Amino acid sequence: MSERFLIAGVNQISNILLEGITIEQVLTSVVDTCSFSIKSVQPSEGDEIIIELSGVRVFAGIIDSVKLARSTGGLNIWDV
Repeated sequence: MSERFLIAGVNQISNILLEGITIEQVLTSVVDTCSFSIKSVQPSEGDEIIIELSGVRVFAGIIDSVKLARSTGGLNIWDV
């Protein structure tokens, strides 16, 4: 099984900056959160996110914020 990072149903694992992924799982009624940076592809607020590792879903949610973090010579990186 492989890792998948689906944004709006499309696997974007090759565009995700893997060292920047954080998932905060809360064992109460508070919502779990995830933040990450992505290059080349700008996701939209409201897009669905699904993260699977070895076939196991570790996070699912909806994007609520997308900000351009930096732009270098045609390469854009967004913080989500």
